[in-house]
Amino acid sequence: MSAAEPVPFVVRHFPMAGASVFRLSGELDVLAVPELEHRIAGPPHGGVPIVLDTRDLEFIDSSGLRSILEIARAMRGQGSSLVVLMSDTGPVKRAMDLLGARDALDVRASLSDVI
Repeated sequence: MSAAEPVPFVVRHFPMAGASVFRLSGELDVLAVPELEHRIAGPPHGGVPIVLDTRDLEFIDSSGLRSILEIARAMRGQGSSLVVLMSDTGPVKRAMDLLGARDALDVRASLSDVI
């Protein structure tokens, strides 16, 4: 019996009126963090909030969560904001609950709560 293959990390960007949405899927771990940070640091987002939609993530480790926290801090320093879309269950909620990170982020359930 072989171990399950890791699910690749994918970032899809959807610029919208009122928000710049990044939909994350797969596994956000130490190997995927540079991809996330590179995509977020790309072209300016026109002063609209950045939304990280984490609802399709199958796994997140502490380095992934730390990266999200650092992105949020950087956005606040630039006078902008980061919103995290998160399911009521799943790996992102478990990681945030374990590490006590939920209070440090603007967490919402759906995109309609943002725009």
